[in-house]
Amino acid sequence: MSLHILIYESYTVFRGDFHKLCPIIFTFVTIKRFIHKLRLTKGDHPYYCINQAIQYHGEIALRFSVQHFERKETQLTEILDGKTPIYVQLVEIFKVRIANGSWPIGTKMDTVRDLAVRYQVNPNTVQRALSELEREGLVYAERTSGRYITSDAEKVKTARADLASLRIREFTEQMTLLGFEVRDILLMTGNYLREKDTEG
Repeated sequence: MSLHILIYESYTVFRGDFHKLCPIIFTFVTIKRFIHKLRLTKGDHPYYCINQAIQYHGEIALRFSVQHFERKETQLTEILDGKTPIYVQLVEIFKVRIANGSWPIGTKMDTVRDLAVRYQVNPNTVQRALSELEREGLVYAERTSGRYITSDAEKVKTARADLASLRIREFTEQMTLLGFEVRDILLMTGNYLREKDTEG
């Protein structure tokens, strides 16, 4: 896991003078020192802002904003909303990560506690979501070593296809609500894909 820290402003306080502002990218180790100093824990939400952080001897004052906690951690369906039951959202989030290979087949999963901290939810909610994935055969549990992603590539392929069908259905319903007919949707989608193919 890595932290990608973007430093917006920095200035050096030395002998009462303020040096010219300059951007600085700090390493993970450096940021960990600040996080420890400010008593932040793993349980804190990844999107927090620290407006003023003073290095140990007061020589450097920094204003910075934490932009990303983990690569791709909030892409696709990673952002929880307040409409759908949380465990249902987690099931879909986990399915996406399995389907796109972020969680490779056959690999061991993080613990319930770690997942609960990452997604800022109750461990019981994570447990319920994982139980659903077990029921669907995408996850299995070993009594002594934890949970693993299925090694069955066909199950993963099916899950990917199901997710794609769901997205297509949701997209079609939204376009229909906007007043578009099927032929219009097909035309617009085709044009968009051709443009993306040209750009790529």
